[in-house]
Amino acid sequence: MKKKEIRLLDVDKEREKLKEMVDLDPLVPDALKIAITKDKMIISATLIRRNFQISYPRAARMMDQMEYLGYVSEPYAVGKSKVLISLDDYNKIFENNGQ
Repeated sequence: MKKKEIRLLDVDKEREKLKEMVDLDPLVPDALKIAITKDKMIISATLIRRNFQISYPRAARMMDQMEYLGYVSEPYAVGKSKVLISLDDYNKIFENNGQ
């Protein structure tokens, strides 16, 4: 049985990726935090839409952005994705970055 590989993040590289994404939705950090702290590391466009009362297309774009950044998995069931970063990683990337 293979051990699950733990992804170690280089915080500086993650922050650079965020800076390069000029069209990053400003709600992405908040959506990730909700998924990490309240929704058992699962996120979907529907969850985002309901929590922030935004349109489905905007929520879907946010999901695409988070997947592109490597913070969530590809959808695995009915549009649900797993969050791939821990709360500690989230805090290092977003909380100390003025997001």
